[in-house]
Amino acid sequence: MSFLSPADLDGEPDPHPDEALAAMGALDAWPRVYLEYQGDGFVALDPGERYLAEAIVDPLFLETEQLELGVPTPVTALELLFLPAALHQLSDGSEEEVQGLDLPSGSWAITVVQLTGQTWTVPNELADHDASSGDFDPFSQALGLEVE
Repeated sequence: MSFLSPADLDGEPDPHPDEALAAMGALDAWPRVYLEYQGDGFVALDPGERYLAEAIVDPLFLETEQLELGVPTPVTALELLFLPAALHQLSDGSEEEVQGLDLPSGSWAITVVQLTGQTWTVPNELADHDASSGDFDPFSQALGLEVE
């Protein structure tokens, strides 16, 4: 489900609520997609340390799909832009922004948040359970985003 927000009722899609993303042309579109670094399998993060990022719905995708403002629209694919920047939360509680080559390589979990608040995260625990349908591959639920 995709949704373009017309909160100010001016007939145009609203800019993304994050000013930096809005300055790059991102729109206030749903679902929201968040990334969290899972590691590279070799070096463990310190307790409490996290890398968090946001992917944005590609504005060209929104234009191509010709979504009606304020109307939830079912889509079978969602084109995203993964920006090379993340918030690095250190174990002491401090934060820093990291960009480009300073981003860690490895696996990133993907969380999709719908306008209704419903969320879906991959990888998730479904890969550990048998599927009730022969057409469903639970291992497709175990793949995150791999950054090299």
